[in-house]
Amino acid sequence: MKHSTTILIFFIIIFNIELSISDDNFELTPPLELSRRPCDRNDLDLDDCLKNLIQDQIQKNIDGSETLNIPPLEPWSLPKTKYLYSQQNGIRMTLTTENVQIHGLKRTTIVNVSTKFQNDLMSVDMMIHLPKIRMSGNYSAKIRVNDLKIRPRGKFNMTLSNVLNNMKLTGTIERFNNQRFLKLKKFSLDPIIEDIRFNVTGIFPADPSLNNVFVQFINSYWRNLYPAIIRETKADWEPMLLNATNQFLTHIPFDNVIKDSKI
Repeated sequence: MKHSTTILIFFIIIFNIELSISDDNFELTPPLELSRRPCDRNDLDLDDCLKNLIQDQIQKNIDGSETLNIPPLEPWSLPKTKYLYSQQNGIRMTLTTENVQIHGLKRTTIVNVSTKFQNDLMSVDMMIHLPKIRMSGNYSAKIRVNDLKIRPRGKFNMTLSNVLNNMKLTGTIERFNNQRFLKLKKFSLDPIIEDIRFNVTGIFPADPSLNNVFVQFINSYWRNLYPAIIRETKADWEPMLLNATNQFLTHIPFDNVIKDSKI
């Protein structure tokens, strides 16, 4: 049982993204300056236009924006983050990560974008490719398995190769103070990872050789464990990503991205 909980730590660290934004209310802020003219909702090339606009914007904002409180993409620094996990099988865990830095986001490529409209309802399917992501930081965990208590802590680093994120977004176009904004109602993310190389200290602090065996096991068998962990944790991190994305969209009036030539 102890091995299964330490394996869980590994997968939760993978999805330790910026999850601290929890306010899903719109708040008018200075608009993000876009690098291209708005795309036309009625244009047959709308999807390609959006793909190019998003790609250009990623490159433009690699250094972040102090005005809009957008941190630099390279490296992406995460604040101290706490993750709670509880299952009816008796496993309870609190995982805290800090001093986390992620390298590789500047090489993000928008593979394709597909949009659908039904009046003010909009859905977007988008495939994003990251050739390599390097992540490092510190972690500590409090794990309870029935009466067994475990408190590992240490450093971790990992490299994720050829990451494909299939995103499905659904939202409504809503009006606030005479401006239109897209507010997402659903956010689905299905990450596909070609390879992971992982290292961690402190899982078995009294036995470094056993710690090495654990690391080797994860690097050899993560593909067998990955689908189940995704299914178990998706209900936790997808709503957090939904809220974070909605907060970002408050910087972008919808008409600055997509205009309707028929209006």
